[in-house]
Amino acid sequence: MQMLHRRLRIVPVLICLTLISLAAISQPAGAGEPATVAEAAAVIDLSQFPMAGEDPKPNHRAIASQSYSTRAGVSEAANQLVASLLSAGWKEASPGTITDAYASTTLTRNGFALSLSVMPGQGPGMATVNLQNHGNVDFASLPLPDGFKPLYAMPTMAMYQSDQTVEDVVQKFRGALEAGGWKPYGEAIGSFYMKRNAVKLLVSVTQAAGLNAKTAIQITSEQLSLDLPIPDDAVGVQYSDAVGNLLFDSPQSQSDVAGFMKQALAQKGWTATTDKPIRVQFWDHLIFRNAAGELLDVEFKTVDDRSRIAVKFTTAEEFKRQSEAAQTLAKKRQEEMEAAKIEPKWTITLPEGITVAKASAKQIEFKVAAGKARDAAGIVITALEAAGWRSKVVVSEPIVGEIELQKDNARLSLSYTDTGFTPPECTLAVFGKGELVLAPASR
Repeated sequence: MQMLHRRLRIVPVLICLTLISLAAISQPAGAGEPATVAEAAAVIDLSQFPMAGEDPKPNHRAIASQSYSTRAGVSEAANQLVASLLSAGWKEASPGTITDAYASTTLTRNGFALSLSVMPGQGPGMATVNLQNHGNVDFASLPLPDGFKPLYAMPTMAMYQSDQTVEDVVQKFRGALEAGGWKPYGEAIGSFYMKRNAVKLLVSVTQAAGLNAKTAIQITSEQLSLDLPIPDDAVGVQYSDAVGNLLFDSPQSQSDVAGFMKQALAQKGWTATTDKPIRVQFWDHLIFRNAAGELLDVEFKTVDDRSRIAVKFTTAEEFKRQSEAAQTLAKKRQEEMEAAKIEPKWTITLPEGITVAKASAKQIEFKVAAGKARDAAGIVITALEAAGWRSKVVVSEPIVGEIELQKDNARLSLSYTDTGFTPPECTLAVFGKGELVLAPASR
């Protein structure tokens, strides 16, 4: 507990920046080749790492990052997590800060750096927790160009300065990293991303007034939960590790990009489930599965003479849940279809004095004397109303008549004609689905 309490002191950041150089700071021990997803998961899998507090509600849980809200105080949640990480072999890179208002610390293990931050959540007694694996990058060993002055470094980031223009710095840093095996992985305003294996670098280049108008270069690292390939000519790359989505454009045709994705993903253990893409609305889809039961949905469409590719990741657990839900829905629909084939049956009890001339499942014809059809219809309607049917008179004349009847979802029609010259007709018929079943008359 003494170790935990000492984090309450706050190290002045500005003093640190002036005293700590890139060469002097200790980087994570054992840092070397940027880690693969499997190598990172072997050190810590944040999708399975226990959450702090009571009744935690995940925002997302991936191999390399974890975010959730929980019922706990800020310092309570932070102390619980730090204790758990220390017991798992992690070490604090420097004294962190843990207060009731805010908590932040960085830990290292086997060359990996892990940042923890805890802030007040929404509502009293709630905290928001964020854990991020920054990978095993040794900033001092990055293949960077000459002539850049190091300012400071931490296990999760490093900063340099230069007298050169922003444009020159971007070109030289990008070129040096590419020569060292790092691949472009998207751009943002004033910055660009580079990726090697499953580690991503964010290189931000700005004209910094606080450095006598010199150019400032900041490099931060992030371990990825997925190692998703992109072609060398990809532009507009956007990747979200929290949800496992990747979006980019390519000047290549859809078939060429599909061929590249098949080959590149196969090298990473993904197998396409179909030989050719499947068209769903405006997108063509290729589905990939791996040995862990995870799923990648790679979507293609053409936008402004370019191929747009969207990759969506689904965990094995979520895929199982979706499959079970789809099976349940399919079973329900099948049962509804089977039920739709069954004709509902409506039992009809006729009063005394009404004689049936002819009956089928769809209609009943009554035998009535000349001039008595209207009276017979009235007797039948009265009996049906007593049984819960609602009647609506459409026509009711001595010669012709039609009365509609409804009960629940059933609809019947009772019609009659009685000219006095031809034998009268009086018929009860079904509208739509359903069958009539005659019950014996009550005695």
